[in-house]
Amino acid sequence: MTMKKTIKLMLGILALAIALPTGAYLYYNHVWRGGDVTYTQITSAGIEKPWKQEGGGLSVLYDYAGTQYDEEGQAQEVPLMASKQLRQGAYLKVTYNQKRKLITNWSEISKAQVPKKALEQLEK
Repeated sequence: MTMKKTIKLMLGILALAIALPTGAYLYYNHVWRGGDVTYTQITSAGIEKPWKQEGGGLSVLYDYAGTQYDEEGQAQEVPLMASKQLRQGAYLKVTYNQKRKLITNWSEISKAQVPKKALEQLEK
């Protein structure tokens, strides 16, 4: 095998070694961790809901009913449950995965971090 062919083969193997894990990571993030981002404000105490754990024990989840809004101010109905009472008045950024029908991430953010159109809807 010539030196040129060897170099081309090595570069091809290197490209595959980079492309395959990168593609798998992007797919994982999109399908399993990603989703639509909405914003909401906690305006009431969560409603306690008992939850049966896999091991048979009971736990409590707090259900926060309410409308959430995307960056454009469009209403979204996303079920929001937490394992603890959330702070009254807190603004949340919520990522909801439509395919899996669950929240993949949520975090408390400042009022300044809420997009303008979503904030306008939350303050109505």
